[in-house]
Amino acid sequence: RFKYWSSMSHKPGESIQELAARIRHDAVTCNFPAIWDPLDEAMRTRFMCSVSNEAILKALFKYKEEELTFAKAIVVAMETEEAAKVAKETVYGTKTSPVYWLGIDADIMDL
Repeated sequence: RFKYWSSMSHKPGESIQELAARIRHDAVTCNFPAIWDPLDEAMRTRFMCSVSNEAILKALFKYKEEELTFAKAIVVAMETEEAAKVAKETVYGTKTSPVYWLGIDADIMDL
């Protein structure tokens, strides 16, 4: 279904009849009657079609269609994004704020 929704754009030079025929042809393979929650399916599909991060899409496609709800897709995407951020910080380090010396001797503060 992801391919169905994400590839539905009017191609240059394609007639309306050709577009409609392509939509009908592609819809046959999607098993739409099996959708038990059309609203959740629509939101999940729209979300997945909107994501441009390859790592997130790979993580989402690991799930079977019936296991992946809209809410779970959001959680998986956020976890994948956070994991990428942590991995990047681990490899490249984090940006640290500058530390300013206050002119106080450490011996005075019993450090």
